[in-house]
Amino acid sequence: MSIPVFDLHCDILLRWKLFNQDVRGHLLGGRRGQKRNLLPHTDIPRLADSSFRGLLAGVHSFISKQGSEAAFRTLLRQVRHLQWLARERPNSWALHTPGQTWDLTEKLPLSVAPAIEGAHMLNADHPQMDELAALGVVAVTLAHNRGNWAVPNGFIPGIARNNLYTPGLEVSAYSTAGRRLVEGLVARGIAIDVAHVAGSAVREVIAHVKSLASQRGIPRIPVLCTHAGARFTDPDLTVKPTGINFDAFAEGDMEDSPTRKDPAFRNISRHNARLIAETGGVIGVYVPPMFLGSGTDSQRVFEHVKAMAAVAGPEHVAIGTDYDGMIDLPKDHRDCRDFGKIATLITDYFGTKLAAGILHENASRALNEIWACRDAAIRDEAERLGAEKLRLFEG
Repeated sequence: MSIPVFDLHCDILLRWKLFNQDVRGHLLGGRRGQKRNLLPHTDIPRLADSSFRGLLAGVHSFISKQGSEAAFRTLLRQVRHLQWLARERPNSWALHTPGQTWDLTEKLPLSVAPAIEGAHMLNADHPQMDELAALGVVAVTLAHNRGNWAVPNGFIPGIARNNLYTPGLEVSAYSTAGRRLVEGLVARGIAIDVAHVAGSAVREVIAHVKSLASQRGIPRIPVLCTHAGARFTDPDLTVKPTGINFDAFAEGDMEDSPTRKDPAFRNISRHNARLIAETGGVIGVYVPPMFLGSGTDSQRVFEHVKAMAAVAGPEHVAIGTDYDGMIDLPKDHRDCRDFGKIATLITDYFGTKLAAGILHENASRALNEIWACRDAAIRDEAERLGAEKLRLFEG
């Protein structure tokens, strides 16, 4: 019996959003000559044939104007499409209900929920937090490939310049508006995700969330990093800057040096991994070779899992593949069905109990704990108000 896998970040919705592909059936391997990072990694049948039983589906917008009505409408269309897929494939694809305990088994259907990738889709003055609550959004990644009005991002400058949306207002530090957003999301039981966020801002967000827990008189509120690698493994990178020792960037502000032109800077530092662990949060390890090093295979991904566990503790490590996120796959993978190779390495090294934690229990525990930290009255009112606002907006 295989251990169920919870994927904290899968971009299956991009197959439909960008390419108008129907993920209800097996997607073909792509057109002749199509770049490998554009080939489909997932669809509902392939996920059903794999060990994945929980999944946060990334919701994206590449609209040029941040916080515009058009950006929010594209968010809404993707969540509605996710809901439609659940109605179309009820035996293999079930929408997670807010308040329902995450508790995965090896049996279908796969439990899926939307997660917003980037606060640029929301309005800085009146972020649509009530609407997100009514839509059942589980997490918000504060940044994507560019910074925004809430936080700066820690992505590669060269890739950011070529991104599909223009930056608009981009702050250099965690902003006052960003703080209001985080406070509202926490009150509504929606997870804070610091993947893509600049290292210094990660520390500011975590310090803020810790203060919110202290104000409420509760031990902690978990912070997530849903998809990242371990910067401190010093992998054999494709574009490695001369003279940079990545372990030297593990502590303090040096990790945000202007020389951060290497893909490794997309990954999480040793210091920030420990801070996330202190909140009770988890770090989902992803699979893209461009961030984990040239020649990445299942063994390389496992090495990042092992390194993260050594620093943060195995109870704070999870999986966040980034499948279908316009990435290449490890060289020994065809698609999501080959994740079992990584799961086997994890199980052989850590044993069944710890492996079950890494593969699904840690993520489930963190999300359940975040929900328990909500303000129940605010959440209930948010769902009511959000539903009314959505009816007016869609009408």
